[in-house]
Amino acid sequence: MSWNLHQHLGLYIRYLWCRVMNKCSTMALKWVMMCVGMLLFSGGGAFAQFAGGSGTSDDPYLIQSAIQLDSLRAYPNACFRQISDIDLNDYPDSTGDGWVPLCSFSSPFTGSYDGNGMRILNLSSSAMHNVRGLFAVIDGAEIRNLELNDFQINNGNSLGGLAGVARNSLVTGIRAYGTIFGNDIVGGIAGEIQNCVVSDCELDFFLYAHEAGGGVGGWVTSSQISNCSVSFSYGYMYYNFGGIVGYAVNTHISSCTVSGEMFGGSKSGGIVAEMIGGTVTNCHTLGGALQAGGPVGGIVGEAFGTGIADCSSSLFIRGHSQTGGAVGFLNAGASMSRCSAWGDVEGRGKTGGLIGTLTNSYAIDSFSRGNVSADHWSGAQSAGGFVGLISGTNYGILNCYSTGLVTSTGVNTGGFSGEGSSASVHSSYWDMESSGCSTSFAGLGRTTAQMTWPYDQDTYQGWNFSGIWHHDLQYGQGGYPLLLYSGVDISDPHTPPAQPKRIDVAPNPFREHTEISFDLPRRGLLQVEIFDLRGRKVRTLIDGTSAAGKHTSVWDGRNDDGKKLASGVYLVRVIYGAVTSIRRLTLLK
Repeated sequence: MSWNLHQHLGLYIRYLWCRVMNKCSTMALKWVMMCVGMLLFSGGGAFAQFAGGSGTSDDPYLIQSAIQLDSLRAYPNACFRQISDIDLNDYPDSTGDGWVPLCSFSSPFTGSYDGNGMRILNLSSSAMHNVRGLFAVIDGAEIRNLELNDFQINNGNSLGGLAGVARNSLVTGIRAYGTIFGNDIVGGIAGEIQNCVVSDCELDFFLYAHEAGGGVGGWVTSSQISNCSVSFSYGYMYYNFGGIVGYAVNTHISSCTVSGEMFGGSKSGGIVAEMIGGTVTNCHTLGGALQAGGPVGGIVGEAFGTGIADCSSSLFIRGHSQTGGAVGFLNAGASMSRCSAWGDVEGRGKTGGLIGTLTNSYAIDSFSRGNVSADHWSGAQSAGGFVGLISGTNYGILNCYSTGLVTSTGVNTGGFSGEGSSASVHSSYWDMESSGCSTSFAGLGRTTAQMTWPYDQDTYQGWNFSGIWHHDLQYGQGGYPLLLYSGVDISDPHTPPAQPKRIDVAPNPFREHTEISFDLPRRGLLQVEIFDLRGRKVRTLIDGTSAAGKHTSVWDGRNDDGKKLASGVYLVRVIYGAVTSIRRLTLLK
């Protein structure tokens, strides 16, 4: 008998043994069967279960084959390390349902599994029952540094690439690529995640299910998710579809990114579909589209008492009602700060460039730049460049702006807000020219010149340009203020600003007049002033915004009062943006 046949015979015997063990009706009987199994299958030769190790944290069991991976289920409390890629096409499938998930609710995996950067390929599970993945249930486990490549999990609830249910566990460094077709509570890492830490994961997969699904988890409570990247080749969920999490309670999500094509029914979000409490910080949706019913938003679909900060969305958003570039429905004491939306937004009722509906919540130091259209369905209502509807008695919008074109076939259309109160909207602006709107229920209308660098002095009053905002001196994004945490590829605010090209003064010396000539690379604030050698300003030639191109200013040797000045040496100072240039002039008798 060959070694390969021994391997498969050993695997098949252990497989049948574990199936029998999982059918045991009492915990006592299960433990008896487990102990017998350990006696039967420990030892050397053809039935050696692992490639080495003793199962401790210092000396974990070594796994290098599908046979040995399957044997893990008999040691749910042990420590393991994978030492080579494993192809589960080698796993004997006697039922046609594919892989039987490791461990269960009655005997969850509580040990540690170090994937060691290796892959598990061709995981396939299509049984008509719930709670499936590589593992069924992990509880108090630690799983790290593993790649799941080309997995496919079909049918049932609580499905995940790594686990059906994850509780009280640490999951880090997982890379998962595959497909999930399920019903409810599905996720790329786990369908249900409770009290876990999930970090540094990368997922790229096709997701199609009914309710509560996300790139990392479907239903997540009291957990922390950070530094995860999700890309959808295609994603569809009828209800509660989020790029990272479908439904989240008291969960903290940070430094995550999402891209791809996403389609949903009710409550969909680029990061989270529906969120109660918790926080979303430094998360960004990088490209693609999210088309759903509503509430729908590029970051969160519906937020109740959630803190959202330092996030941005570049998704194209299309929804039915309560549709926002970043949040569809901001409610119940929720807050947004230092957030931005760049993609276009289409909706029906309560549609805004950043927020669809804001009720008893706060938006501070945020902006929207995409176009807003409420023409996708007939009967459009409440369309605003920044927010569709403002309602409630305890809310506030401070230091925000919008610039996108706002169009609607219905009523209640505004450059900044479409409908609602304006009592607690302060120092917030919309561009009347780019929006095509001269009116708004809230906010202050300004021209493009007043809102772009260098701004008019009565625009952006009280804004913090040292720690929150910075000037777009290079006009890389049109000259509007940018957030230090805008999540887009912009010019480094600390790089040297553009300077005027060569400054020429001729004739010099001069008697009657001289011409000061220069080229401006971009439109910007320009000052041209004349000083005497004692530092006193005697003449202002230009003080305002000038267009890009060649400029010439003439000085006739007189001061601001029209009096001819004495002959001598004078200085011309040219200030363009943050750059100052000085030339000497000599006035002759």
